[in-house]
Amino acid sequence: MSNEVTTGRSSALAALKSLKTGIANVRQRLPENSGSPFLRMGTDGEWVFGQDDNVVKVGTEAVLNPLSIRHGYTCWTNRTKEQGKNENLGEEMFRLSDEVPMAHQLEQHKDPKTGASCPWKDQLSMDVKFVDGKHKGVQVLFKTSSVGGMTACRGIMDAMLERLDEDTDFVCPIITIDNDSYKHKSWGKTYVPKLEIVGWANLDGVEQDADEDQTKLAPAKVEPEPEPAPTRRASRVPVTEVADEAPEAVDEAPAPADEEPPARRRRRA
Repeated sequence: MSNEVTTGRSSALAALKSLKTGIANVRQRLPENSGSPFLRMGTDGEWVFGQDDNVVKVGTEAVLNPLSIRHGYTCWTNRTKEQGKNENLGEEMFRLSDEVPMAHQLEQHKDPKTGASCPWKDQLSMDVKFVDGKHKGVQVLFKTSSVGGMTACRGIMDAMLERLDEDTDFVCPIITIDNDSYKHKSWGKTYVPKLEIVGWANLDGVEQDADEDQTKLAPAKVEPEPEPAPTRRASRVPVTEVADEAPEAVDEAPAPADEEPPARRRRRA
């Protein structure tokens, strides 16, 4: 009788262990959802976020949370205008500590409308919080798989790696939300993201070399536009794109005519 009980218990433990492994695997494959509205740049170079396409003035500053960085893949259809609107067929995002599988190891998708194969594309995402401008204190999720966006993120991470080699707690880059453009051989003038590091903060949101009366960056309460900050030394990485792909269409909302652009942070020499 005791052998039967022991055997039954062992089987149950093995089943629970298998269930735990299965749940962990499924959890890892679930798309990350921070609850933050998406920040994106339209084909006209304008930055917007959220379902209402809230306009972010070019030059607005934001602090990036390194612990929020995710990497992985996204899968979109590639339809012509005549074939209709593109659809997202899947997304696989992983934490920095996770092992990322190769794209060919993932489930492969075909366009349900055209039957065309839809390859996985590399994707990065990160949380940023505006520290000046109309939307000061608002946290958004910047998610990109475009050549320009990936290039911009790569430059920022290169600078962060150099920063982590230094003896400092200020490892959160403060970036400007900007754009650049180039002439595409098929699409003409094409806008690309440009993200430039202009300062650093620690994980508590305290800015390096901040004024004595400035203790936290990006409070939740929206406040009037701040006065220009003291001169700040620019990072080595103003990042722009050299791309060979067509721009992705995004419906844009025009900026109110009476808004003033955010104050530019002066760079340290």
